[in-house]
Amino acid sequence: MAYPDAESKISQGVTTEVTGNCGISTAPVNMKNQDLLRRYVDSFFGRVSNFLLWTTSLSEFYAAVVERGI
Repeated sequence: MAYPDAESKISQGVTTEVTGNCGISTAPVNMKNQDLLRRYVDSFFGRVSNFLLWTTSLSEFYAAVVERGI
């Protein structure tokens, strides 16, 4: 979502990327735990949580993906 054109991935020949298989995902998120999840993600990857889309349902996430043309 932060880089919808995925230029860095495409230039390396990446065609598929699996994410969330570690149990961490931005959708669906219980908003009561969002701050904790953001801090956890940022502890590994730096301040990326501000660039991610945090949604409470998969349908909301999918709608945002379609809206952005990803």
